[in-house]
Amino acid sequence: MLPDGCLLHIGRKDLKVKISGHHVDLGEVESAIKLIDQVKDAAASTYELRPGILRIVAYTVPKSPGSVLKNVVRR
Repeated sequence: MLPDGCLLHIGRKDLKVKISGHHVDLGEVESAIKLIDQVKDAAASTYELRPGILRIVAYTVPKSPGSVLKNVVRR
């Protein structure tokens, strides 16, 4: 609530986004990535490639230092 009493809508409370006409729950993407044996932790977000064109990006923490997870996560 703003000082003048107006409510400010800051977006969805859940982690759902619409990408190419499909609703995607970023929490489910994070959960799926965390199921990979080599992943210690993960976070998913969106990146606006061009105005109106969103892509999912994932940030991962490997269980062992120096591990490359890109190809494993993409599969």
